[in-house]
Amino acid sequence: MSMRKSLASSLWPWDSVGAENNKVDLDDEEEEAPTELNTLNFGNFLEVSTDKLSVRYVGEGAHSNDVGSIQANRPAPSQQLVFYYEVEVKDGGERGKIGVGFSDKTFKHSRQPGWELNSYGYHGDDGNKYSATWKGEKYSTGFTTGDVVGAGLHLGKREIFYTHNGKFIGIAFHDIKLPLYATVGLHSKNEHITVNFGQKPFVFDIAALIAEERLQVQKTVTSVDFPQRFTLDVVTQYLQHYGCSGTLSALLDASCGLPRVEPCSVPSSVAAVDMDTRAALRRLLLEGKVDATMLKMQQEYPNIWKDDISVAFHLHCQKFIELVRLGDVDAAVRQARAHLAIYRGIDTQADLVLQDVLALLAYEDPYVEPAVRHLLSVQQREVVADVLNQAILRPHVPQSGEIQEDRGGGGLQS
Repeated sequence: MSMRKSLASSLWPWDSVGAENNKVDLDDEEEEAPTELNTLNFGNFLEVSTDKLSVRYVGEGAHSNDVGSIQANRPAPSQQLVFYYEVEVKDGGERGKIGVGFSDKTFKHSRQPGWELNSYGYHGDDGNKYSATWKGEKYSTGFTTGDVVGAGLHLGKREIFYTHNGKFIGIAFHDIKLPLYATVGLHSKNEHITVNFGQKPFVFDIAALIAEERLQVQKTVTSVDFPQRFTLDVVTQYLQHYGCSGTLSALLDASCGLPRVEPCSVPSSVAAVDMDTRAALRRLLLEGKVDATMLKMQQEYPNIWKDDISVAFHLHCQKFIELVRLGDVDAAVRQARAHLAIYRGIDTQADLVLQDVLALLAYEDPYVEPAVRHLLSVQQREVVADVLNQAILRPHVPQSGEIQEDRGGGGLQS
């Protein structure tokens, strides 16, 4: 790893090139859910088990600032409908001052969840709910030794709910600010809890709740009365935009008897521009044939190749990525020096893109590194294909109805 890191750093004298400097968008990757408690940063007076799922309070809890809180190792995934975890109270301690909830990354670990801004808690000693206050609001009964408390985060509705011994209590908080970490606070002698992030079955039937929520979403969607032909026009414009001429032709033949409606996006005369050529370019990129893609762009669209710097920039970056995919580090280094170095300093976004791409050299196996593995995915090829597609269509969009689209901008979208 150190050899690869030095290779990446030697290309340009940046402070560092690695995961810690990368801003990664994993929209096309499944987000990792919390699996354990964060033992790198937690409050005083806590003793955490070796499996990182059990916590004991070992202080006296004599003062208000003697709280010890601990968060999960990751925030709740932003792209799933509901995140849920449970806390089993093994020992309620002397006063049962246990808080269960969520907090953001700025949370102070000498506070109970709910005492700080952007934190939310349900407390066992009084059954109150707390949010950015030391004075709680009545919510439910308290909880103590032998009880199991569940905390749920409905990311679609931005709500937090709780369960008690397998029963749904109700919605506790609305309009929450994301992202949030599962958080537990302890504050009296001998308190002891264990946390379940799904490594064993939950006491509450969370699967049934999620199924019911999805059913409600489906009912809402199907109840919307779309104008006649609306869906067909949306699909037609999509196929035109991405150059799927064969599929489009079959679709139009099958639907020729339906009435037309006005298009709601790109004018059809624009979306139909060079459909076959654009489709061929997309196929080449999705197959990883960057050299062939560059050649075809130069032959078919010499002015775009010459005038639109983002096209060559993204293709040269993708060429570097494909060489890394093949494991040809030497060729990747030569590609970077010959074709990527010239873009350094063009703008801040370009430098960030180059930094992301070069970070691939910092790892022995970039396919398993969360910070860079998205660059090696098929979705990354699709993004570059979108950049080319936008560059070809852009000159044909009427100025008065120009489409605002950022996917073909100056930075590598990933």
